[in-house]
Amino acid sequence: IASLRFGSLKVRIAVLYAGLFAAVLSCLVVIAGSALERFGEAAATADMKANARVFDELLNLRATEMRNSASVLSRDFGFRAAVATEDGQTIDSALASLKARSKSEAAFVVGLDGSLLGSGDARIPNPETLWYPLDAGEDKGIIRLGDRLALAAAARIEAPDLIGWLVLAQPLDRNQ
Repeated sequence: IASLRFGSLKVRIAVLYAGLFAAVLSCLVVIAGSALERFGEAAATADMKANARVFDELLNLRATEMRNSASVLSRDFGFRAAVATEDGQTIDSALASLKARSKSEAAFVVGLDGSLLGSGDARIPNPETLWYPLDAGEDKGIIRLGDRLALAAAARIEAPDLIGWLVLAQPLDRNQ
């Protein structure tokens, strides 16, 4: 303590003010740093939420377009008759045409009993895993198509009662 004593009052006051100034400045730097960190986190969270909303909107628009394409075929009398009679050749022909028109990678029919009609593509998920969401009224979602994720949209096939769902799937790329 004796070594901290300075000879003059001016020097002691100057050292005291310098110490207080350094302490206040250190506190301000800590407070400003934490405030900037919180601001950065909030800005990043807001940006991510905005990007997620835009992505969801794009997926919804794409799913609506796919569902509209599937709805046209699901209301076709010949296709409904083929599904009702389980005419595989007619169903496969109609699905191949729909896949080409809609630029989809997979098109298939899930029956009321959870069976898969048409499209013998091995990458299609187990239809039983799709049946529960379809039965619950889901008409779009993300499914696994082989080793990739895909956006799927479904349209009800009614003749006049529900006999199944026509499902279209388009793979999502890495960016999506």
